[in-house]
Amino acid sequence: MTDRYADIRAAIPALALGFAAVFGAIAEARPPEDLTVSQWADAHRQIAAESGSPFPGQWKTSRNPPAGEMQDVCGVDHPAREVAIAGSAQSTKSEVLLNAAFHCVDTAPRSMLILAPSIDKAIAYNREKWEPNVQVTEPIALKTYAQKGRSNDASTSLHKRFVGGFCKIVSAATAKQLQSSTIGFVILEEPTDYPLDADGRGDPIAQVRHRMDAYGEDGKLIAASTTGEKGACRITAMVEKGDHRRLYLPCPHCGDYHVLRIEAMGMHGRRDPVLGFMCPSCGGIIEEHHRAAMLDAFAWCPTFEAEDAEANPAPPAFFPASELARWASAESHLRIFGAAGGRPTDGRYPSFHFWQGCSPFSSWARIWREWRAARDNPELLKTFYQQVLAEPYEPAHDRPKWELIRDTMKGPAIVKLARIQRGKVPSWASLLIGSADVQGDRIEWGAFAFGPRALMARIDRGVIDIDPDDNRAWTELARVSRFVYEGPTIKPITFDRFACDTGGHHTSQAYLGCFRHGITAIKGKPNDPEAAAFERGKMAKVRDDSGRIIARVPLWLVGTHRLKKRLYYGLNQTILSADSGRLETGAVMLEPDLSEADARQIVAEYLVEEIVKGKKRQYWDRPKWQANEQLDLAVYALAQAIGWGLDRLNAAGWERWAAGRAKDPALDGVGPLEALMLGPDEAADPASAIEDAIEDAAGDGPQPVNDPSNRTRAFRKDALRSLSNLNKRDDA
Repeated sequence: MTDRYADIRAAIPALALGFAAVFGAIAEARPPEDLTVSQWADAHRQIAAESGSPFPGQWKTSRNPPAGEMQDVCGVDHPAREVAIAGSAQSTKSEVLLNAAFHCVDTAPRSMLILAPSIDKAIAYNREKWEPNVQVTEPIALKTYAQKGRSNDASTSLHKRFVGGFCKIVSAATAKQLQSSTIGFVILEEPTDYPLDADGRGDPIAQVRHRMDAYGEDGKLIAASTTGEKGACRITAMVEKGDHRRLYLPCPHCGDYHVLRIEAMGMHGRRDPVLGFMCPSCGGIIEEHHRAAMLDAFAWCPTFEAEDAEANPAPPAFFPASELARWASAESHLRIFGAAGGRPTDGRYPSFHFWQGCSPFSSWARIWREWRAARDNPELLKTFYQQVLAEPYEPAHDRPKWELIRDTMKGPAIVKLARIQRGKVPSWASLLIGSADVQGDRIEWGAFAFGPRALMARIDRGVIDIDPDDNRAWTELARVSRFVYEGPTIKPITFDRFACDTGGHHTSQAYLGCFRHGITAIKGKPNDPEAAAFERGKMAKVRDDSGRIIARVPLWLVGTHRLKKRLYYGLNQTILSADSGRLETGAVMLEPDLSEADARQIVAEYLVEEIVKGKKRQYWDRPKWQANEQLDLAVYALAQAIGWGLDRLNAAGWERWAAGRAKDPALDGVGPLEALMLGPDEAADPASAIEDAIEDAAGDGPQPVNDPSNRTRAFRKDALRSLSNLNKRDDA
C-alpha cells in the first residue's frame, strides 16, 4: 500500500501532503473580525433587487451617514439593552433593523423574534425583506438552512433556522405565537400598529419582553416605526422614555449646530425667493445643496430632560461647534473626537427621531409642497405628520409643540419683550391671580399676572409636598395665597383672586380647606363646549371628619373646554410675538427658566373629534403617562381673570386700575400701557421705587380674596359692575 501511494506521488509530484494542508490552513486561520453593525454591513450586506430598494447591490452606510450610529447601537454587541427609532417613511429604519439581525446571525447567533403587526404583515416581511436579502448576502445564506418541506432541520416561511439559533417572524395579534420560546433578541417592526391586547393576554410587547427573561441583561430589544396618533403612539412613548436623540447639523454659514425643523422651512427672500431652512443662530438660508456636507458632519445629541436639569441640562436649540463635545451622544463623540465623552444619558437607552428633511433620499421641494397642501387639510396633515415629520398626529393641530414653547420662552425676543422674572410682576401687568390643583399626595399652585389686551404670564409656581388629607397642607396653601409680589411699576400686592380645584382628589378635604382659609372653591366642566368660562354653581356641603355638615361654600364652575383652546391660542400668539417684535393680543407667556416638564405639561392635552350617532363630538384627552397640572393651573387662573373682568376692561379702565397700585415715584406719570412700550433699559428699576409695601396696598388697593372679611363678597355682581366706572374716561 505504501509503495502504491509512493508511485502515485511520484507520478503527481504537485500533490499536496494531507497533514500539511490541514495544519497549514489552521496556521492561517484568524479569529472572526470584531465589527460593529455598520462595519459588517459595509463589508458583507447585499441589497436584493427584489426587495424594492432603489439601491440594489452593496450596502453603503455613506449613503445616509446618520444611519451608522443607529445601526451600531442596535447590535447585540452594543451594551444598550433597548433601542427605539421613530422614523419617517423610507428613512432606512427597517434596513437598520435588518442589518442588526444579519449581524447577529453572522457574529453572535442566538434565538431571535421579529414581531409584525399582523400575520399578513409577517408574511410580507418574509417575502419582501428577509428572504430576498438572505439569498444575496453570502455569510447569511451559508448559515441559514434552506426551506425543505416539513424537515425538522429546515427553515419555513416564518421560522428561520440558522447555525447557532433561529428566527421566528410572528404576528402581534396572536398570543399563541408569543408563547413558549425563549428569545435573546427581539425586533419590533412597526410597533405603532400593534393591537393593545393580544387574545385577552395583554400588551404583546409586554408579552415578548418576558420571552427574554432567561437571558437577563444579555437580552436585547430594538424597535423602529413610523408614528401614530398622539397619546396612543407606542414608538413615541418608547423614544421619549429613552435619551431621545435628535440630529444636529452644522449651519453652512455660521457653523453652529441646530436641528432642522419644519417651522423654519419656507421660501426666503423677496426678489428671488429660495426654498430652504432659516438658521436659528445667524438667520442664513440653508438650501438643499448644502445638505450632503451637513450630513457628513452630523452629530446625534440626547435631548431628554434630566431629573437634575441643572447638573445635566438638555442641549439648546442651537450651539457653536466648540460646544459639540458637551452635547453629543457617546457614539457621536467617539466618532468625531476619537475619545470617550458626550452628554451623560442618566441610564436611559438610545432612542432616535429621524424625519425626511434630514434624509438624503427626500426632496425638500416635495416636502414643502406637501406641507403647504396639508396645512388646510386635516387628512393630509395626519399623513404628513406621521410619514414625513415622524411626529405623532393630533387632531388639535393648532396646539403648539412643547419644544417650540420652551425655545420661544427662553429666546431673546420674548425675554426682551415680556420682561418676565420669577416672582416679579411684569411692568405691563397689574392684576394678580392664583390657582391651586389638588393631587393625590400634594398640592400644586401657580401665580399669574394679567394686563391690557388680555396679556397673561405665569410668574411663579410651586408644590406643597404634604398629603391633602393633612390639615397642614391647607395651612401652607393659605400662606401661599397671602404671598406678596411687586414689579417695576407696581407696588407690592397680594392675589386679587385665589382659587383651588375641588373636583378631583380629596374633594371633602378641599371643601373644608377652602372654607377655613377663604379660598375660592372651583370645579371644571370639561365635557360642555358651551359652558361659560366662569359661573356660579351650587353650594357645596362642607363636612367634618365625622361626616357632619358644618357649613356650605359657593362652588364656581370653570368651562375648561373653550378655555384650553384660548390658552393654546395665547401660546401661539407668544410664538408669533417673537417674529413680530411686539406682544400680540392674548399672548400667554411663561418664565424663561421653564423646564421640559413644564413645557410638556402646559400643552399636555389634545382635542379629539369623533362622530357619535351621526353628530360630531369633541373632547380633550391626554396620554396616560403625561401630567397636566400646569395646564390646569393656567386654565383656572384664566377663568378667574375672565370672571374678574379681564375681557370687559378697556384701555382707560386698565389705566385707572393700575393707578391705584402704581409706584408713584418710579412711574412719574407713566401708565401700564406706556410701560408696555418701554424698552428693557427704560423700564423702572424695582429697587429705586419701593415705598412702604403692604400698608399702601391695603389702602385704595384691592382686598385679597382670602381676607375673611372679604369672603362673602368674592365675585359679587355689584363688585363686577364697578368695572364700568373704571372704563369711563375723565370728563376733562
